[in-house]
Amino acid sequence: MDRLRARVDLAWAAIAALTLCSIAVAAVLPAGPATNGLLLLAAAAKGRWLALDFLGLRDVAGPWRGLLGAWIVAVVAVAWLASLAAALRPV
Repeated sequence: MDRLRARVDLAWAAIAALTLCSIAVAAVLPAGPATNGLLLLAAAAKGRWLALDFLGLRDVAGPWRGLLGAWIVAVVAVAWLASLAAALRPV
């Protein structure tokens, strides 16, 4: 149980650190596809940690973890493509 607790504590710390980094990046870097990509990458990492450690999916069968990872990648890719399309749209 201590190992699980340590993993959840580490995941919590990583999610909190990524959240603070995301806020700092959004405040410092100009808006655009590169910045959005960086923020979405952090969001994907946070989503994966949340699902695997807080929802307890780290110990389920491999195909389920793969589907979860594919879903997160798909959502992030669609969001990034939407930001890219908005940036390339003529004014």
